[in-house]
Amino acid sequence: KKPPSVEPSFHDVNTEKIAAAMLTAEPDPSDAVDAILSRELEQLSFQDFQAIHEEVHGVRTLAPEENSALWRASLECLATELAILRPRHTVYDQACRISNSYVNESGFRLRFLRAESF
Repeated sequence: KKPPSVEPSFHDVNTEKIAAAMLTAEPDPSDAVDAILSRELEQLSFQDFQAIHEEVHGVRTLAPEENSALWRASLECLATELAILRPRHTVYDQACRISNSYVNESGFRLRFLRAESF
């Protein structure tokens, strides 16, 4: 004679309790991020999607070829933009008060330019 099964069967599940728990559960913030990312990727052209896919997987890079002319021109544009935006950006001013020489160093600024692909 077999002992009675101790595992609950499908019919033993209280679907009303599960549904109520799902409705009252806190939304997972990563779901919102995934949805936004998904929407943005769907709006890309095939070529742009393919380029990003290849960069993520290390096949190629989208970064421009760097040289001193690109650095010079990009640093000048950044300085101009910062001068235009400066009255409204107190965080930038706060960073300058902490370490003006560091914030205005070319190497530091190039990091921001590289992050934005110049």
